[in-house]
Amino acid sequence: MRNTFLLLLLFFTCPLFAQVLTSVRPWLGVAIEKGVTGVKVKSAFPDTPASKAGITSDDEIISISGVKVKTPEELIQEVIKKGVGFTVKVEFLRKGKLELREMTLVIMPDVLDVVKKKLLTKMAPDFKAIDIRNPKKKISLKNFLGKPVVLEFWATWCPSCVGSTPRLVEFANQHKGKIEIVSLSNEAPEVIKKYLV
Repeated sequence: MRNTFLLLLLFFTCPLFAQVLTSVRPWLGVAIEKGVTGVKVKSAFPDTPASKAGITSDDEIISISGVKVKTPEELIQEVIKKGVGFTVKVEFLRKGKLELREMTLVIMPDVLDVVKKKLLTKMAPDFKAIDIRNPKKKISLKNFLGKPVVLEFWATWCPSCVGSTPRLVEFANQHKGKIEIVSLSNEAPEVIKKYLV
């Protein structure tokens, strides 16, 4: 009771505290997409409320604390309405069976931190691609075993990608023979060739 009073006092007497408190986003810690009945979990990030509660990929979230959710947007809005520190009851389907788990919402971390935590220590998946300068030559990550490699995923329609190309070329020239630079795109070769440096 005393802690609640102090929190309310801080909230109303310190505008900056109130602004910070209302600007943080709560989250469950799941990557989601539209499901059949509700919201499909693509994956649960490690050390998040969802993963600690046992939520896994292919689970389909049906409701949050009794409120039905059918789209990712509805799920996100319900989580935001509840807020950081709120304990929610998540109802979900797993292999056709209805399950219920409780979890306490936490502050959504910086996206870059999440990606680093999930991917930084993992091996990059192998890929197969054609060399745009020599279409008969096939490339895969296995070609670069034992060498430092920078994989750039880009598209010609992405202004940030096109804008970073001169710096990446400069970096490649400075580290020639020491670091391999591989730029990957799923666009048609004739579209990509216009952007070759």
